[in-house]
Amino acid sequence: KTMAFVESPRLFKLIDSHTDWLKNLHMSTMAGIHRQVTDGRSRDMIMVCEALHTKLLSNTSAQIEARPEVRLLCLAGPSSSGKTTSSRRLDNYFVDREHTPLDREGKPDFEALEALDLELVNEHITALLAGREVDIPKFDFLTGKRTKGYKMRISPDELLVIEGIHGLNEKLTASVPADKKYRIFICPLTGTNIDFHNRIGTTDTRLLRRLVRDSNFRGTPAAATLDMWANVRRGEKRFISPFKERANLMFDSSFPCEVSIMKNFAAPLLAAVPEGAERYAEIRSILPALERFETIDPALLAPESMLREFIGGGVYSY
Repeated sequence: KTMAFVESPRLFKLIDSHTDWLKNLHMSTMAGIHRQVTDGRSRDMIMVCEALHTKLLSNTSAQIEARPEVRLLCLAGPSSSGKTTSSRRLDNYFVDREHTPLDREGKPDFEALEALDLELVNEHITALLAGREVDIPKFDFLTGKRTKGYKMRISPDELLVIEGIHGLNEKLTASVPADKKYRIFICPLTGTNIDFHNRIGTTDTRLLRRLVRDSNFRGTPAAATLDMWANVRRGEKRFISPFKERANLMFDSSFPCEVSIMKNFAAPLLAAVPEGAERYAEIRSILPALERFETIDPALLAPESMLREFIGGGVYSY
């Protein structure tokens, strides 16, 4: 079935702007990136990319500060877009597993909005914004039930930041007036061009990030991550894409030379997938593409780099 084209003017404008930036820095294709790597300018290239992220974050902060009435910051973006390090996650507000809605196959649908206790979410948000202390629950994925978590309170001059697949859905934060919310859609929106006809798409970039993070911090092998990827993508199309144009701001978390960095971690993971594993051919097909990229030493990344969320060795808590 052919999907209907949905125009996204703000998104296209952001991509055009980022593409122009890459052209000016001679990083719009893999060849341009490789020239800088072979010329020994990897560190300079990384510093320029980090500077762009810093500038974008500073501009975002300025826009939020210009609206003192805002108390709630809502972040949403697809898996491995780079949003988790600066937010409070909503996973702990899952309803007990026996109340989780089912999908078309009769399996628990943890990505559905109804998988969250919306009443408790809004109750806690209202209390926090009023300066009251709340008991944040902790969801135990082994038992499928909420347990005792931790206490939380914010001061009147603090923003409450939440993140999740439903972050841009008004139903999630219905208790907060629209003028007191600021919504951000974050995603690596600009892929890496191998040449003028072939590219590493943003979905593939996020998959590499997810492969590395799952292995480093969740003990999940590459084959298992890829098995889950189709369901992850389906949830993104259902619950994120329809709402992204409602965001107050779109943040492009692309890192032009990141494939050359992630290659250090992703290539060994993919090479270790045993022959005969489910989707073996698909997993192994990624390797030839990675081999076309020059390798950049990840040690050149600053501790506060967004990419540290996936490879480790940074200032973030994992």
